[in-house]
Amino acid sequence: MISFYYGERSHGKLKRLIRTSLIIIGTIAVATVIVSLIVTEPLVSIFARPGSAVFDLAVQGNRICSLALLFVGFNIFASGMFTALSNGIISAVLAFSRTFVFTMIAMLILPAFFDVIGIWLATPAAELMAVILACFMFLNTESGTIIEAGSQLEKLLLHAAPENSLLKIVYYKTAAIGFCPYAHKGCLLYTSPSPRDRT
Repeated sequence: MISFYYGERSHGKLKRLIRTSLIIIGTIAVATVIVSLIVTEPLVSIFARPGSAVFDLAVQGNRICSLALLFVGFNIFASGMFTALSNGIISAVLAFSRTFVFTMIAMLILPAFFDVIGIWLATPAAELMAVILACFMFLNTESGTIIEAGSQLEKLLLHAAPENSLLKIVYYKTAAIGFCPYAHKGCLLYTSPSPRDRT
């Protein structure tokens, strides 16, 4: 739906869809954290004897890691949103940063200050940093910076593609029904039909 609304330039519908999605994600995130905190001890007791050192460590770790659930949904949504907005590079940067870069940074730094608790904090910290990065990317998208970069990249790829290539044929066909994000009035690539369409 995000890709569809963006393709037909329905910015009002797009903003409402994103706003609604964020509200739903936030509600589910809070509910998930609450449930996770409630069921932590019953679940851990299945694998470790209550009162043991292993039990206490697992309970502590699970409760700390549950904080990551507050941010996971927003990060997954952000990555998917940028993919829908034809910003695959930004989506890949967010996914890679969240799962590797920020996790490694948190794992290397936090244990030095918080010992074992720092290890548990690494996951929530990495997710939080990813949310901050996603917000920065989103604000730049709102201002048009990232969108313009994506538009220029798309133009370069299409100009480099041979005539009658599958890339151009698919692009022109989908542009005609409004599915290409950068195919709008004023765009030379959109207003010029492909050679196959002229015949």
